[in-house]
Amino acid sequence: MKTKILSGKEVSASVYSDIKSRIDTLRSREITPNLSVLLIGNNPASEVYVNSKSKRFSKLGLLSKTIKLPEDISQDHLISKIEELNLEEKGQATHEIYIY
Repeated sequence: MKTKILSGKEVSASVYSDIKSRIDTLRSREITPNLSVLLIGNNPASEVYVNSKSKRFSKLGLLSKTIKLPEDISQDHLISKIEELNLEEKGQATHEIYIY
């Protein structure tokens, strides 16, 4: 069996190339994809990951926002924040919310 080395950079470029047409379709409908991240506590690895995603969104001309919350946030407050984000962006953008 022939061994093939997987290049993360090549895979990433392929993924972003594939989604470009989806982004263009949304933009033609006046919808701008939006990434909202709730970063809970202080985890350096999560911060690096989230920063890289925010930079990628920016390079693609998309919207991105990171909200840092304390580690001891209550479940009710967190749910309230998610609902607030959903209402804030309704009709303005299509977005995903990630929690780290």
